[in-house]
Amino acid sequence: MKERRLIPVRDRALCRKDRRRGPAPIPKRSGARRTGFLIGLIAATGIVPLIMASCSSSTTTGPNPVTVENYHINTGYRVPPNPVLNTSTPSQYDYAVFTRYYEKPEPKQIRAVLVLIPGFYGGAGGFDKMAKTIVQMSGGQIEVWAVDRRSVMIDDLTGLQEAMRERNPSIAFDYYFSGATIDGKTYAGPPTSSSLSYMSEWGLDMTMKDLNTIISLIPQPYRKTNVFLGGHSLGSWLVQDYAAYDFDGNPSTLSDAGYNQIAGIIQLDGGGTGLFPSLTEAQYLSGTTGNSITLSGLSFSFPGIDQLRQTPADVIPAGVIAGLGPEIIKVFTFIQIEGIYAELDPNALSPLLQNSDFQLIATLLLGNIQLKATNEAMLGFTMDRHFDPIGLMTGTLGIANGPLAPFPSAISPGETMSQPTDHGSMVYTWNSDGHITNIKDVEAALSNTYTTITEWYFPMRLAIDAMAFGDSYAVGTTDWQWDEGLHVTHTSQMDAPVLVFGGESGLEQTDTVFYKYRDLLPPARGCAGQPRSACGFDIHMMPNYTHMDILLSDPAVAPDGVDATIYRWIIAHTVSATSMPAPVLP
Repeated sequence: MKERRLIPVRDRALCRKDRRRGPAPIPKRSGARRTGFLIGLIAATGIVPLIMASCSSSTTTGPNPVTVENYHINTGYRVPPNPVLNTSTPSQYDYAVFTRYYEKPEPKQIRAVLVLIPGFYGGAGGFDKMAKTIVQMSGGQIEVWAVDRRSVMIDDLTGLQEAMRERNPSIAFDYYFSGATIDGKTYAGPPTSSSLSYMSEWGLDMTMKDLNTIISLIPQPYRKTNVFLGGHSLGSWLVQDYAAYDFDGNPSTLSDAGYNQIAGIIQLDGGGTGLFPSLTEAQYLSGTTGNSITLSGLSFSFPGIDQLRQTPADVIPAGVIAGLGPEIIKVFTFIQIEGIYAELDPNALSPLLQNSDFQLIATLLLGNIQLKATNEAMLGFTMDRHFDPIGLMTGTLGIANGPLAPFPSAISPGETMSQPTDHGSMVYTWNSDGHITNIKDVEAALSNTYTTITEWYFPMRLAIDAMAFGDSYAVGTTDWQWDEGLHVTHTSQMDAPVLVFGGESGLEQTDTVFYKYRDLLPPARGCAGQPRSACGFDIHMMPNYTHMDILLSDPAVAPDGVDATIYRWIIAHTVSATSMPAPVLP
């Protein structure tokens, strides 16, 4: 019997509108450990996309509000223990986690369920704007289920939740940085590396089985006609892996194959060739020099599975970077609080530069710690592509009002960014002219504190397993990957239609990177035997879109943009005769 923990967000105290108190300035901190934090920040900024989600369970536009509910579904199986240290995944983490978006009152019949998977260091909150938009575009005919990985259950979001409940961001700062208690609870800090050693086994097989647990909530007769699976960034490769996955260990039986559980797949700026190396078995196990990728101009190396199992500090990427997990969490927390300030009081003067640790962020990104900016402008300085060179974590949000000058980036050598050059004689405000992503959507996203778009503890094993295939997209039963439990083997049978988006300023910048996967696929169902180049593989390259713009682009700016294209494509690939009963979850 599957178990569920249901959190109807609007009924929780987090989203109460009473007892409002205005945002208070954060206290100053000493300069202790500034050097360590600076090193951690430089390392972290290259791999940590910023955290975005939304506190409210309903949107403010459209005919009906979108209801948001969080589910934890018991997977019914146990992940194998770390075979070296003999540590097992705690039973409280034997759950598949997702956030459900749908309209109330819900129609008795709907057209589709869209399941979305986040990318590297990503979480369900990144889909918040997209999910609400698609549900409303469809008039409630499409539900969206945004998946979190198990690591979200390790996060302590108490301070952020209380800050939103009391509408006071300083509460979160005090909880995470000053030892304040909330309802008798004190932040314990990130868990020790040794306590996470079981995450050495949180790889592709676990991820595929957790995803299958969620998809299996839809009755079998409706999966192949009404369930669509999408992914962003690394999630795009995971979508391909699921579609080709063999779940019963017998490749000659196809009814269990992933592509027979879905009506189509959607890839959001990921899934192309050239990013992942093709690892040998020795590299996969021992972690030789081949285990590296380059993202946004920065290179990252990964250990092999043997090292991962022997060295607990390596089970999350933060540990690999000189044990700087706590510093990465600091970066996350500052930006989350920054988003809450901007959401609650966008035009007030930002207090964050009063804090010595946050000054280091401003030094790296902007080269200026004497500026004055509104809360909204400070968020723009952190997350807009003009000021932050890490394309994986920035969007096209607009530009700041005030004097700016070219600035050589301290994060990405060779990159020239914009720098606010005023030293306090005026206050910078934010101008959204020319935006692709609306900064208001970013503010709303950062203020959701039930789920985030950033995994504080991303499982390194999943990244290594994803690299095990390179761009071969499939393995046979005689290949070493199969022996390691990576059963991605049905690509040549995968007949579900495919919808692909690339960001021309993002990760997948040309349509040609998708051709190899496309040309490995058989004709799509409903395409009368035509090759994928003619039918069943739709590629949309989005001009000037960054990696984050693909997720958060403003429908008001681009009515025919990502969200609308997904909506129309799903409707086109279902017909009224194949409508399904609205899901009744356990």
